[in-house]
Amino acid sequence: MPPTQPASYRIGIEAVAGYGPWLAIQDQVTLVRWGADCAARVLPLFEQANPADPRARRAIEAGRAWSRGGIGVADARKAAVAAHAAARECDDPAARAAARACGHAAATAHMSGHARQGAGYAIAAAAASVTPAKAAVAIAAERDWQVGHQASFLPLPSHFSLPLEADSRRC
Repeated sequence: MPPTQPASYRIGIEAVAGYGPWLAIQDQVTLVRWGADCAARVLPLFEQANPADPRARRAIEAGRAWSRGGIGVADARKAAVAAHAAARECDDPAARAAARACGHAAATAHMSGHARQGAGYAIAAAAASVTPAKAAVAIAAERDWQVGHQASFLPLPSHFSLPLEADSRRC
């Protein structure tokens, strides 16, 4: 039987459920850059818990390097795998989710579907970094930043609305 996903993962994935339309019209380079920016916001949560471990930061750097043509997919993927290994070694839920966000940012170079996973883990990291009473606010704040940051990558068609902008029920 497959293992069940942790609650923090489910929270993050539910929060990004409406990102599909935006993600579907983006090229892979844009998704890697957006994913790296999302992961960079929560990277301090990993680095505070694991100050001597560079793997999560290197994954973000690898994704960005791939988006500039500086490395190949194989190298980005290796950095992603290393960040996920770092996540497995974490006891702190916020640090673990942050490392996974970084890993998925780099893995987006391999497959664009990782962008949604990385954004979800960034939201999960933000939620896990605060008390349960403040988690809904942290989720909404991170999601709002992610949605707002999507708009910075390219002009959207006039008929296109950003996902989740009016739907706060997904928290």
